[in-house]
Amino acid sequence: MMIQQGSVGFPSFRDAGPQVVEQALNFPRPPQEVTALLSGFDVQFVDDDHHLHSIDIDLRTRNLSSQSVEVTGQFGLRDLSGNWDDRYAGIVRYTLLGTDRQDQSLGGTLNFPAASGSGPRTLNESVRFSNNIDSNAVGLTGFMARFSTSDHHLLQLEADLEGQSPGPNQLQVSGTYGLRDSSGNWDDQYDGLLRYAAVGSARTDNQLAEIRTGRIEFAPQSGSGPREQTTSISFANPIGNCAAVLTGFLIGFDENDHHIHRVIVEVEARKLSNTDVEVVARLGLRDNSGQWDDAYRGSVRFAVISE
Repeated sequence: MMIQQGSVGFPSFRDAGPQVVEQALNFPRPPQEVTALLSGFDVQFVDDDHHLHSIDIDLRTRNLSSQSVEVTGQFGLRDLSGNWDDRYAGIVRYTLLGTDRQDQSLGGTLNFPAASGSGPRTLNESVRFSNNIDSNAVGLTGFMARFSTSDHHLLQLEADLEGQSPGPNQLQVSGTYGLRDSSGNWDDQYDGLLRYAAVGSARTDNQLAEIRTGRIEFAPQSGSGPREQTTSISFANPIGNCAAVLTGFLIGFDENDHHIHRVIVEVEARKLSNTDVEVVARLGLRDNSGQWDDAYRGSVRFAVISE
């Protein structure tokens, strides 16, 4: 497994969307295939805060040569007052995984149709690798969260992925998604997409791309942001380069719903030793009424992948 990290910046923009930005990265040797996984995002309405209608983040890759890859980032943020009439901007951070012959990456999409009355909702589907996999994880390559017919204040947004292995070359992908304000018990119709990649590695010639997963919680708090929490992850064997990717998140205001000005969810891996990694998660949610004056909470789920 080869790892490259980068970010796509989306400048202040209005009157069209989603925005699309492309950039190229090089690998030290030709990969079998390349997957872009989401490591974080920092997005906002530029001039004010607004109701939320939809937020759309997506990552795609295209081979330019045997060792060069083009990363395409897509991002849109809007209410429903007009045709993308409010300025929005953001940064999307990603991790590129270049697979070797013992690795595999299989992409998919969990499509949540428009519905109301319950949440968060869960969908499942099975992924089958072509050989036995010793280490695996499922990470976000993007998501779309949307109130189906209108726009609303935001109370809670959850987008989570989990992978379970029922067999030696299988992965059961479970996606959980919920979007709501606080006007009622999930009374507003919402739909959405969770875009994912299931990544697996098999042990070959005593080599294995180890993967560790975890979760960091943020208790309700106001007065500062974005907030930062850390945890430590240990690997069984010495590792080379490593990176943390998002497998899911939950973010919400604690006591009420609000307009949206800025949303931040990020995860980063910092290598401490040959076997130990510090995982740093950042979370922030605010409207534009004050300096992080509304209590917000959440969680960040992650996978740390090693070369």
